[in-house]
Amino acid sequence: MKPKRSLETSMSGSSEMRVRPPSFLRQDFGILFVATLLLVLGSFLVPLHGVWVTDCGLRYLQLINIVDRHHWGGFWFDYPLRELDPKYELAPFGRIQTFVHGDRLYCQYPPWFCYLVSPFYALWGRVGMRIVPLASGVGLLFACYGLARQLGIRRPAWAAAAVLFAAPILPYCYIFWDIVPALAAGIAGLYFVLRGLESPSGRWMLPATACLLFAFVMREEYVLWAGSVFLAAALVRRPSRSLLLLAAMTFGGIGAVMLSNRALVGHYLFFHASTGSGVTLEYSWALATRPVTAFLYLARVTSSQLNLSAMGDIVLFFLLCSLAWIATTRRPDVVLALSAIGLCAALVVRFYLWDNAKPLYTQSYLNSAAGATPLLFAGLRLWSARAWPAHDETRKSTRIVATASLIFLLASVWLSVPASAVGMNFGPRLLLPAYPGLLLAVFAAAPHWYRGASTQPKLRLAAMMFGALVALGVVDNGIFLQRLVLKLNLSHRTYEVLRTLLPDAPILTDQAWLPSDPPELFYERPILLIQKAEHNPALMDRIVSVAKALNSREALVLSVSSRPPAWIRELGEIEPIPIEERIRFPDGSFRMHAFRLIYR
Repeated sequence: MKPKRSLETSMSGSSEMRVRPPSFLRQDFGILFVATLLLVLGSFLVPLHGVWVTDCGLRYLQLINIVDRHHWGGFWFDYPLRELDPKYELAPFGRIQTFVHGDRLYCQYPPWFCYLVSPFYALWGRVGMRIVPLASGVGLLFACYGLARQLGIRRPAWAAAAVLFAAPILPYCYIFWDIVPALAAGIAGLYFVLRGLESPSGRWMLPATACLLFAFVMREEYVLWAGSVFLAAALVRRPSRSLLLLAAMTFGGIGAVMLSNRALVGHYLFFHASTGSGVTLEYSWALATRPVTAFLYLARVTSSQLNLSAMGDIVLFFLLCSLAWIATTRRPDVVLALSAIGLCAALVVRFYLWDNAKPLYTQSYLNSAAGATPLLFAGLRLWSARAWPAHDETRKSTRIVATASLIFLLASVWLSVPASAVGMNFGPRLLLPAYPGLLLAVFAAAPHWYRGASTQPKLRLAAMMFGALVALGVVDNGIFLQRLVLKLNLSHRTYEVLRTLLPDAPILTDQAWLPSDPPELFYERPILLIQKAEHNPALMDRIVSVAKALNSREALVLSVSSRPPAWIRELGEIEPIPIEERIRFPDGSFRMHAFRLIYR
C-alpha cells in the first residue's frame, strides 16, 4: 500500500496534483476578492481628469477622433489648421509623435486600444476611459494566480496579489494606457502555453494564441514576448509538435496583423515601432548606444550619463544583483549575507526614489530596474537547473517562465533606443512583461531557500529580509500613486488656466508636449511650435503669417524661458502674464512662462 502524500507535497507536484482542496480554494478566492476590491477602491483615489504623460494624451486625441469626430469611421487626426497648413508643416507635435500617410495626419501609436475603449468612452466619457485598464488589472491578478498555481506556489493568491501590489504595475491600472491590457494578455498567454505543453488534447492552443496575439495588437513589443516564451520552452523542454504548432499559429496571426498595419499606414509594426532611426541620436539604434541604453534601463539612480559619475549607480546595481545568487547557494550564512547586501542596496536606492523634494523630476529620472521592486533581481538565475532541487516536479515550468522573462528583458534592452528609457515612468515600463514571471519564479523558489528557517536563526532572519523586499515594493507603489495624483492634477490645472488666457489668440510655444498634455487644448486653441524657427527664417515667416491670420492683433506666448526668443520680441510689445500661482508646479521650479504678444 502506497503512503499518502502530504498536502504540502501535493501542492508542488505535477499538473494533476496541483488541484487545490475546496478549503484552500475558498481562501484563495477570498484573498483575490480583497485584492480586487482594493484595486477598484484605489481607482477612487486617482482623479479622472488630466493625463500622466504625452503618450496618454496622444491616445486621448486618437480616441476622441475615433468616437467624436469620425464616429468609428477612422482614426486619423482632424487638424484644426488644415486650411492654413494643408501639408501639416506646422502640426504642433514633437519629433515622431505623428506622421502623414495618404494626406492624413496619424498618431504614431496603433489605434486598437482606443477602439477597445471607445464604446465605454461613448457611454460614460472619462469614467469609461478607466474601465479597460482597471478591468485589465483584475485580469492580470487572475492570470498571475493561474500561473502561480501552475508553478506549484503554495500560496498562489498571495503571490498574485504581491505581483500587482509590490511591482511597478499598480499605477498603470489607473492610467489611460495600453500597458496593463497588453501585460494581462501576455501573462495569460504564458499560462495557456504552459497548459498546452502539458496537455495532449490541444484545447489550450487557441486561448494561448489569442492572448499572445491580443497582447501584440495592444503593444508591438509583445512580438518579443511571444518569441521569448516559445524560445524558453524550446530551450527547457526541447521543441515538440505542440510547441511548434503554437508558435506557428501565434506568429501567423502576428504576421496577418503586420500586413494589415502595412496596408493601413505603410508600416509593418505601425509607425511607433518603425520610426526614429536617423531622426536624432537618442531615437536611433546603434551598437555604440547599447551600454548607455542598458544603463538607463537597468541601473540609473543618480547619474545622467554613463561616465565616471555613474560608478555609484553601477555598484548599487551589482549589489542588487547579489540577490540572484541566493538561488544557487545552500549555506545559511551565505543566504543571509546576500539578503543583507541586496536589502541594503535597495534601501540606498530608496533614499533617492522616495525623495519628494521634486517628486515628478525624480519619477522622470529614477525609473530604471534598480528603482523598482528589488525582488526582480532575485529571479535572474532561476533559469538555471542548478537553482532547483531535482525532486521539484514543477521546476521545468518555472524555468520556462524565468527564462522567457529573462530573454525578453535582455532582448528589449538590446533592441531599444536610448530615448525609450527616459520620461516619467514607474520603473522601466518597456520591461514590465518580465516582472510577473520573474517574481512568481522567486515566490516558487523561496520555500527552497528558507527551508529550515524555523530552526535556523540565520535563515529566519534572511526570510524576514525577503519579506522586507516585498514590503519595499508595496511602499514604492504608494509613493507612485501619490505622484500620479500630483501629475494628473497638474495636467488639469494647466488646462483650466491656459484655456482662459487670451482665449481668442493662438498659442506660440517652445514646449512640444503642450498639444498632448493637456490634450483637450489641441482642439480648443490653435497651437504653433516655435522652437525650430529661430534659425529658420522661412519657418519663422510661415508661423507669423499663420498666427496673424488667426488673430491679427495678439498671440499668447508660452515659453520655458523667462524671456521669449528674440525674434518673437521683435514682433511687437511683450506683456508678462503671471500664471505661476495658478498652475503651481509641484517640483518647486516653474517651467512655463506666459506672455501677451501685441503685434506692432
